[in-house]
Amino acid sequence: FFRLLRETNKEPVLREAIKSLHTSPPSLSSCTYLATPDSFCHVPGSPFSYWVSDAIRSLFRSLPAFDDESHGRFTRCGLGTLDDFRFIRLRWEINYNDIGSMWRVYYHGGVYSPFHDEFPCVVLWANHGAAIKSYVEEKVGSASRKVQGEGSYFKQGFVFPRRTKGFAPKFMPEGGIFSTAGQAGFMPPDDLAWAIALLSSRICTFLLSLSQGRTGDAAQFEVGLVKRLPWPQPDVSTRQELDTLALSAFQYTVALRSDRETSHFFLIPPAIRCEGNSLSERYLNWKNEIENTRSLLSARQDRINEIAFQLYGVSDDDIATSARTENTSASNGDDDPSIVDDSEASVFEDEATGEVALDEANFVRSLVSYIVGCVLGIWDIQQALARSKDARSFIPTDPLPQLSPGHLRLEPCLDEHGDVRQCVTEGILVDDQEHADDIVRRVRDVVEVLFGERSEEIETQMSHMMGVREVREYFRKTAKGGFWDDHISRYSNSRRNAPIYWLLQSSKKNYGIWLYYNRLDKDLLFKALVNYVEPKLRLEANRLEALRGHKTATGESDKDGKRLAKDIERQEDFLSELQDFEDKLRRAANLHLEPDLNDGGVL
Repeated sequence: FFRLLRETNKEPVLREAIKSLHTSPPSLSSCTYLATPDSFCHVPGSPFSYWVSDAIRSLFRSLPAFDDESHGRFTRCGLGTLDDFRFIRLRWEINYNDIGSMWRVYYHGGVYSPFHDEFPCVVLWANHGAAIKSYVEEKVGSASRKVQGEGSYFKQGFVFPRRTKGFAPKFMPEGGIFSTAGQAGFMPPDDLAWAIALLSSRICTFLLSLSQGRTGDAAQFEVGLVKRLPWPQPDVSTRQELDTLALSAFQYTVALRSDRETSHFFLIPPAIRCEGNSLSERYLNWKNEIENTRSLLSARQDRINEIAFQLYGVSDDDIATSARTENTSASNGDDDPSIVDDSEASVFEDEATGEVALDEANFVRSLVSYIVGCVLGIWDIQQALARSKDARSFIPTDPLPQLSPGHLRLEPCLDEHGDVRQCVTEGILVDDQEHADDIVRRVRDVVEVLFGERSEEIETQMSHMMGVREVREYFRKTAKGGFWDDHISRYSNSRRNAPIYWLLQSSKKNYGIWLYYNRLDKDLLFKALVNYVEPKLRLEANRLEALRGHKTATGESDKDGKRLAKDIERQEDFLSELQDFEDKLRRAANLHLEPDLNDGGVL
């Protein structure tokens, strides 16, 4: 067999390869492989796997298959809804108290991230999934065609996405439901950690891909492939080492992914946690921290790969062949080998891993987002004042928390003097520098609490690093690089755009109101009208009358009169803009809608 997938000019290479077979003694070029066709039958599906050795193909005969229910090892395909928009939400869209009863965590596969992944989705499972089962039965005749593996729901195990750059098994905590895209495997509890470590190895990805006549990136990892994976039996000491490596890798992966405020394990943003006199210094320290953690994680994965190759008894030559062919198998035009199911990642994340992107502007924007969350009563500012680092070791199979460690449990909080004050608003902030609930004013209040005498300097650094002249510009800007666009990206996942801060803005963007989605009720729009918009209209109308009176007294001949005429024109335009905004908001309020958080907040 001649393998010339990487060659652009194939003819001379092929001629040379054929010629080398007729030398005396015969020799093999680097693109030539010898294989007995009968040996292809050893691999499930009998793929045309000429590029690997007989030793690798024979593993499927000499070792037992992974799936062996008598030993508690099995895999299952999970729940499909046939209408994800109707039955699935992101967990920040609903009342968190309903997670674990009406809604269940939905293990949907995720990005390439062995050991741990964030699972932001929840699926409607009230009355044991009655609504989904009824809908599926109506659509395809039988609920069991999509509601699969129900007997294994809510159990601990491992879950893996079907399409990523390598096989990526992750711990699956108790209490959730796995999906058709996030298929699951189960082991006796004492075997789970070392099994996940072994499954994450390069050789397992290679063997799983081989069954499809492919390797590496081009593979699509299905339950049927995992069932037939050759499965070695490590001795006790090897299992213990793999256990330790898996648990360590889990903690490092949590650390890499928990800086996002949508993480189950989020505490405080790195701009507060990390040391440094300036935000730039803190950013560099955070970047070094992330790179060091990645290095430690990589070292654990390298050791796992080394152990796995030993367990499978693969030779150095086989390892070299594995590495050489790992990224070439899809070059025949069937699929793009670099494809990764990145539907779970936002622009603030590395598409391959789901980690926070190492970007200076995002570093500061995450701080601003956190501060707004403190004002609206989402985050516990006391954790930030204490510079909490939360060194707990999370147990990977424990149910995922309803609230992250940084979430505010009690509404009263402490200011910098240690006095109790109410920092939680009605769920409304306004773009109005004269109002007590002005979003920039409230952000500055929190910056002062967090950074004390250096608050003005920190605000200047924030604006500079975000690429705006001042913080208010960042909040008013609705295009890319503004708070609204950043927030949508931060709170979008699994093809759902679900911002929890809603911006209602006047036509020329000179006035706006921010509403906190989770505090929506039938009165919130009326509160916005009565407490914010109507007083603003009266204030600006009085200013217009004062300007007109001053103009009448001054006359039109002198310089002041001309200036006042321009001021009156600007004020009339602004008042007209406000009246238009008030009219639209009142029409919405008069609909008397009664929001239900279970409906979700998709944009």
